[in-house]
Amino acid sequence: MIDSEKIQAFLSVVEYGNITNAANAVFTTQSHLSKQIRSLEEEVGAKLIIRSKGHSEISLTPQGKEFLGIARKWEES
Repeated sequence: MIDSEKIQAFLSVVEYGNITNAANAVFTTQSHLSKQIRSLEEEVGAKLIIRSKGHSEISLTPQGKEFLGIARKWEES
């Protein structure tokens, strides 16, 4: 089962546009947040975020966009 910390990590990265800014906003390290996202991706069986070298902002994969809707519904409940 996916835990709430991983979903919150994903939502933070989406909200802040990159892992560094999200980590700063939620008072954690970039590496911890990256591990949370990788673990979430493993659990859902799909890459959710596109990380491009040389670009600070992330992009969502089609699966990431779909999961975003699920994560937001979870956040509302």
